[in-house]
Amino acid sequence: MTNKELEQLVEKVNEWTELMNEAKKQVEFYESKIKEEMVERDVEKIVLDTSIISWIEILSNRFDTKSFKEKYSDLYKFYTKSVPSRRFTITC
Repeated sequence: MTNKELEQLVEKVNEWTELMNEAKKQVEFYESKIKEEMVERDVEKIVLDTSIISWIEILSNRFDTKSFKEKYSDLYKFYTKSVPSRRFTITC
Protein backbone atom coordinates (compact mmCIF):
# COMPACT_ATOMS: atom_id res chain seq x y z
CA MET A 1 0.00 0.00 0.00
CA THR A 2 1.35 3.40 -0.91
CA ASN A 3 1.56 6.41 1.38
CA LYS A 4 -1.14 8.09 -0.73
CA GLU A 5 -3.46 5.14 -0.12
CA LEU A 6 -2.69 5.29 3.60
CA GLU A 7 -3.47 9.02 3.62
CA GLN A 8 -6.82 8.29 1.98
CA LEU A 9 -7.58 5.71 4.65
CA VAL A 10 -6.67 8.21 7.38
CA GLU A 11 -9.05 10.72 5.77
CA LYS A 12 -11.82 8.11 5.82
CA VAL A 13 -11.12 7.32 9.48
CA ASN A 14 -11.28 11.04 10.31
CA GLU A 15 -14.54 11.50 8.37
CA TRP A 16 -16.22 8.54 10.04
CA THR A 17 -14.92 9.54 13.46
CA GLU A 18 -16.46 12.97 13.01
CA LEU A 19 -19.76 11.40 11.95
CA MET A 20 -19.67 9.08 14.98
CA ASN A 21 -19.04 12.02 17.30
CA GLU A 22 -21.95 13.96 15.77
CA ALA A 23 -24.21 10.90 16.08
CA LYS A 24 -23.14 10.40 19.70
CA LYS A 25 -24.06 14.02 20.49
CA GLN A 26 -27.49 13.50 18.91
CA VAL A 27 -28.08 10.31 20.89
CA GLU A 28 -27.06 12.07 24.12
CA PHE A 29 -29.42 14.96 23.31
CA TYR A 30 -32.40 12.66 22.74
CA GLU A 31 -31.57 10.58 25.82
CA SER A 32 -31.44 13.74 27.95
CA LYS A 33 -34.90 14.73 26.65
CA ILE A 34 -36.26 11.32 27.63
CA LYS A 35 -34.62 11.55 31.07
CA GLU A 36 -36.09 15.04 31.58
CA GLU A 37 -39.54 13.62 30.85
CA MET A 38 -38.97 10.76 33.28
CA VAL A 39 -37.94 13.23 36.00
CA GLU A 40 -41.00 15.34 35.25
CA ARG A 41 -43.23 12.25 35.53
CA ASP A 42 -41.27 11.07 38.58
CA VAL A 43 -40.89 7.54 37.20
CA GLU A 44 -38.05 5.08 36.67
CA LYS A 45 -39.83 3.11 33.96
CA ILE A 46 -42.12 3.90 31.03
CA VAL A 47 -43.81 1.19 28.98
CA LEU A 48 -44.52 2.19 25.38
CA ASP A 49 -46.10 0.23 22.53
CA THR A 50 -42.71 -0.47 20.94
CA SER A 51 -40.28 -0.31 23.85
CA ILE A 52 -39.69 -0.08 27.56
CA ILE A 53 -37.61 2.79 28.91
CA SER A 54 -35.95 2.47 32.30
CA TRP A 55 -33.60 4.78 34.14
CA ILE A 56 -32.78 3.25 37.47
CA GLU A 57 -30.11 3.74 40.09
CA ILE A 58 -27.62 0.92 40.33
CA LEU A 59 -25.11 0.58 43.14
CA SER A 60 -21.82 -1.09 42.42
CA ASN A 61 -18.83 -1.87 44.59
CA ARG A 62 -15.41 -0.93 43.30
CA PHE A 63 -12.04 -1.69 44.71
CA ASP A 64 -10.20 1.48 45.80
CA THR A 65 -6.77 0.72 44.35
CA LYS A 66 -5.43 4.18 45.20
CA SER A 67 -6.09 3.80 48.94
CA PHE A 68 -4.90 0.21 48.90
CA LYS A 69 -1.68 1.21 47.16
CA GLU A 70 -1.05 3.96 49.73
CA LYS A 71 -1.77 1.75 52.71
CA TYR A 72 -0.30 -1.56 51.49
CA SER A 73 2.29 -0.59 48.89
CA ASP A 74 4.32 -3.79 49.24
CA LEU A 75 1.27 -5.97 48.79
CA TYR A 76 0.14 -3.84 45.88
CA LYS A 77 3.53 -4.24 44.16
CA PHE A 78 3.51 -7.97 44.83
CA TYR A 79 0.13 -8.49 43.14
CA THR A 80 0.60 -6.02 40.33
CA LYS A 81 1.68 -7.40 36.98
CA SER A 82 2.57 -5.74 33.72
CA VAL A 83 0.30 -6.58 30.82
CA PRO A 84 1.40 -5.72 27.29
CA SER A 85 -0.98 -3.92 24.98
CA ARG A 86 -0.86 -1.86 21.82
CA ARG A 87 -2.34 1.58 21.32
CA PHE A 88 -3.43 2.68 17.85
CA THR A 89 -3.46 6.44 17.24
CA ILE A 90 -3.64 8.76 14.27
CA THR A 91 -2.31 12.27 14.85
CA CYS A 92 -3.05 14.95 12.28
